[in-house]
Amino acid sequence: MRFLMVAQGSFGDINPSAGIALRLRERGHEVYFLTTEYYEPYLKRLGIELVSTLSREDHLRIFASPDWTRRLGGFPAIASELVTGPARREYAAIRDLYVPGKTVVLTRGRALGARIAQENLGVPMATLVVSPKWLRSIYHRGPHRLLPKAARKWLRSAVTSRVNAMLMPETNRLRNELGLPALVGLFDEWILSPQLILGLFPEWYQPPLPDWPEVHLTGFPLFDGADTQELAPEVEE
Repeated sequence: MRFLMVAQGSFGDINPSAGIALRLRERGHEVYFLTTEYYEPYLKRLGIELVSTLSREDHLRIFASPDWTRRLGGFPAIASELVTGPARREYAAIRDLYVPGKTVVLTRGRALGARIAQENLGVPMATLVVSPKWLRSIYHRGPHRLLPKAARKWLRSAVTSRVNAMLMPETNRLRNELGLPALVGLFDEWILSPQLILGLFPEWYQPPLPDWPEVHLTGFPLFDGADTQELAPEVEE
């Protein structure tokens, strides 16, 4: 079987996916990792083939942006640079590597190109959820739990509307290019695989919440790549 792992972000996003990719390869499967070129040396040491969806230069530019240090201002940058930005290259890579009946796509987080490929090409897809917070809920622990249920629903709706406003236009442009109808509804619900959602945490850490979609919990993927990482030359000195 051929597995296409799709992930963007920091090592906190890449490591769990890399650990799963390694186990799949050890079981005799073919694995490709669709991500930024920044992680090519790391994945090469793991023996995992990288398919670039973002250049190393763009990765360094994105993560050097002051937007990442802003508590409320960071998400627009994430949305435009790491969700919609690589989407066309994600879709093209999956299209080129897809062998019907022999390919599965695994996505970490909001992989727009992968989700459109699942819909348009019919490639099987599973969404990997590393943190429970990635699944929106009015029942998450936190100060907002002190609010009445109606107020929590309003806050969730407001956040969802903001996400839609940032991601829907580019999403529908790509869908239009592929001859797909415009997406109407909630982006954060559509982006999750309609086939399988895996929560990479145990039930004691976070049991499924009443307003979640169906999620299968697997436990923590305990892998940080520590045995394969090398220090940068500047650190070695």
